Amino acid sequence: MTIPPSLIDALAAVLDAPPHDVRPVHGGDISRAARFTADSRPYLVKWHDRPPTPPPGWPDLFTAEAQGLARLTEAGAIRVPAPRAFAAAQDDCPAYIVLEWIETGHGDRREAGVKLGHGLAALHRVTAQAYGLDHGNYCGATPQANGWMDSWIAFYAERIDPAIYFGDREAELAMCHLFDGFPADFFRAYDEAWPPAAGRDDRRPLYQLYHLLNHLNLFGEGYGGQVDAILRRYVG
Repeated sequence: MTIPPSLIDALAAVLDAPPHDVRPVHGGDISRAARFTADSRPYLVKWHDRPPTPPPGWPDLFTAEAQGLARLTEAGAIRVPAPRAFAAAQDDCPAYIVLEWIETGHGDRREAGVKLGHGLAALHRVTAQAYGLDHGNYCGATPQANGWMDSWIAFYAERIDPAIYFGDREAELAMCHLFDGFPADFFRAYDEAWPPAAGRDDRRPLYQLYHLLNHLNLFGEGYGGQVDAILRRYVG
């Protein structure tokens, strides 16, 4: 993978050093990504040739991502990569965001799961006076409205699940269960730090429904069976 020349120029300008040692980074479906080095520091850059058009008054895709990371950093519960630069698409340069590169850990998986579980519980204890956020953002490339609401049920019914927002902690835990990416120690540690409310397991499929519908829309009928099973569970 090569970074577009126009983006190379933009990165050199914002970092005061030319990018080199570029390596592709895989795993995402929305943007292209690469690790690179500039002035002896490693970075991650993500870029998008045709980012979604922001609704009126909304930040663009990568501005919203930077704002979300800033919110998570302010909470002080879990380390997240710090944004170094971001910009909307201009002329022949794609939209991009440059992030601090955090190396993958090679320590004990159980210890990491426990630390993350405790950290997520601490993050969920950071609350607001209402549900939502002060700006819209995105789930992948899908624009998602926030807008403060006093009722969690109304918010979830109308706003669904933006990328970062103040809401019910069970919604995030349900997503963690959905694709089996988290170890059992993570969930045990979370419940140790903040025990579950009664009925959580019964509500989990309802919180997973939106993400399955989103995947059905993006990737096709492979997710249809899971969607149908949840609908039958709640509406017959």
